[in-house]
Amino acid sequence: QLDEFPSVDLTIDGADEVDSRLNAIKGGGAAHLQEKVVASASKRLVLVADYRKDSSVLGEQWTKGVPVEV
Repeated sequence: QLDEFPSVDLTIDGADEVDSRLNAIKGGGAAHLQEKVVASASKRLVLVADYRKDSSVLGEQWTKGVPVEV
């Protein structure tokens, strides 16, 4: 829990899509707010993506739109 450990050394998370300039879409799995809170408490964030998430421009693979948490 972040209440008990407010600083995290490393967060590893997956990207929904990554373009050729390493811009990424994240948060399509409906945990956008939670992922942002943990990432902001982390000293380092590593995004992981394999060839299935690769595109030349964002929106080629991830066609559901840009995730926004309200």
